[in-house]
Amino acid sequence: MGVNYKWMILTLPHLLPPFLKEAVHPFAWKKCYTKHDIQSCVARVQTVGFNEKRNLYGALTISSCSSGYAIGSCNWVITSEYEKVCYVSGTSTLTTHPKPVDQASLRNSDVLILSCLTQTPSNNPDAMIGDFCVNAAVTLKNGGNVLVPCYPSGITYDLFECLSGHLDSCGLSQVPLYFVSPVSDSALAYSNIFAEWLSASKQSRVYLPEAPFPHAELVAIGRLKNCKSIHDGLSEDFKPPCVVFSGHPSLRMGDAVHFLEMWGNSSSNTIIFTEPDFPFVEALSPYQPLQIRVCYCPIDTCLRFSQANKLIKDLKPTHLVVADSYIQPPVSMPHKTEFVINWTPTLVQAAIYSRSSNVGKGAAKSKVMPRPAIPDKHIPASIKLAPEMKNYSDSVFETNFVTERLKKNLPKPQDKLGAYRGDNKSKNIIKPATFDGQGSLIDYKSHFDACSRINGWTESEKGLYLAVSLRGQGPGGTRKSTHR
Repeated sequence: MGVNYKWMILTLPHLLPPFLKEAVHPFAWKKCYTKHDIQSCVARVQTVGFNEKRNLYGALTISSCSSGYAIGSCNWVITSEYEKVCYVSGTSTLTTHPKPVDQASLRNSDVLILSCLTQTPSNNPDAMIGDFCVNAAVTLKNGGNVLVPCYPSGITYDLFECLSGHLDSCGLSQVPLYFVSPVSDSALAYSNIFAEWLSASKQSRVYLPEAPFPHAELVAIGRLKNCKSIHDGLSEDFKPPCVVFSGHPSLRMGDAVHFLEMWGNSSSNTIIFTEPDFPFVEALSPYQPLQIRVCYCPIDTCLRFSQANKLIKDLKPTHLVVADSYIQPPVSMPHKTEFVINWTPTLVQAAIYSRSSNVGKGAAKSKVMPRPAIPDKHIPASIKLAPEMKNYSDSVFETNFVTERLKKNLPKPQDKLGAYRGDNKSKNIIKPATFDGQGSLIDYKSHFDACSRINGWTESEKGLYLAVSLRGQGPGGTRKSTHR
């Protein structure tokens, strides 16, 4: 195909992104992982179905729910005995091929972690799909070819459906579509097999049985041809003008590189970028100069800021965790104040501080209460603590800050321990031995801590029991014990 490989031999390193400019000797890079290491790691991955609960060492329960973004995408719900944490990753509320987002499983969480919002907030996905189809049709009518650098799944399934229908309406139903990817066979097959991931309308077609996606029919009639690479039978059936879907969107690998080298010198051809993950100017820079027509139609179906704000309002989390970039307008559009996350907690509790303390950003949405300390007047005056015991006592008496969970009446740790043992208030308490300062402090501390764990004492109770367990004259003491 007359491919020019000169740029791949670092003839244009100054055009690469900054982090790649320093990598001038890639063959000298250290190999971190072998193929065996990677395969061993992947072999440990476990597949999880929607709403399937998995127990994690008896401490947490995790489950996945539909995110509405793509086949294989999901949101996660992590629960313990008292807390619920929801992680919202790539999510979409648009009506496309995946199963709609499951909001019920995400409601009323203690913490909601929100990520992966749209990277192109000013571009509407529906309008971008329309632009994609129009630009492709215009190029084909003029006898040119269309190259679409893309991933082998996700929005690509919708592009097959939308583009084939638009070409039919334009009288271009004979134009072939080529899907070139090492996983093209499995990508097309999986989309027709895993009905669990699909919308209700596409699920119903699976059980008829019919193919849920139009691309199955396109493959059957020979209009959509898939192959693993340009060397895998493509030359036998290749017929321009055509549309080629191939990876990778970065144009740094995959067969899209070969098609760009072959079609890049003709202005009748068009390359259409649909993935927002890579800046198209940087992707094309190593291939310049180019005559090919360039179209940028980023199709990002992830949550837009207005959709995210509505979703948060419906889910009603106690705490919200987002990236800093989501709470301020984009750098390129500082006047677009609507491109931010706006959230007001349902209950705003005032923070109570007994002294200056560095509390995290979430403290304004929680009630912060100091643990009570033991006043000196409650400690027998006859006791003079050794320096090392005084340090241990201070660590017990020190005022610590804890976040009190809102709207939850949680049992105390000692109550939970007592319920587990079948205790009641009349059960005898294991009392610690007294300490007069003459024995080993380390041994006594171990003994005291053991009693504390058995009895399920709080920090305040530990301080009280420690105070009444000290007897006699400690090292360096000046008072005599009143204990008889």
